Amino acid sequence: MEYYPFISVIVPIKNFERTIEKSFQYLFNVDYPHERWEIIIADGGSTDKTVDIIKEWQKKYPFIKLVEIPNCPSPGYARNKALQSVKGDFIFFTDADCTPCKDWVKIMLSHFKRDSQIAAVGG
Repeated sequence: MEYYPFISVIVPIKNFERTIEKSFQYLFNVDYPHERWEIIIADGGSTDKTVDIIKEWQKKYPFIKLVEIPNCPSPGYARNKALQSVKGDFIFFTDADCTPCKDWVKIMLSHFKRDSQIAAVGG
């Protein structure tokens, strides 16, 4: 049986009410056991209904976490704030307007499995 480390996926977001549901669908299509991950949405002060939509999704998917950062100056700042609440053994970053491929997580993890000296992977 294959071992799946617990991972954290951080997604900075701001005012994405029109596309946030599609973003969730892309993430849910990633081939990785959902009980072995958390998705941390770092909201940078949305003024639309983005946060309300995320809270609705949280009711159905408890692995979705929301970190609210009012007056957030940048996506990088949001990512760094979200880092303070991760529980994963490995941390992944993506943006709300990205479409990760189905094997995204497994491909990234394969580099760490192959060489324990690797500290970061991008792609």
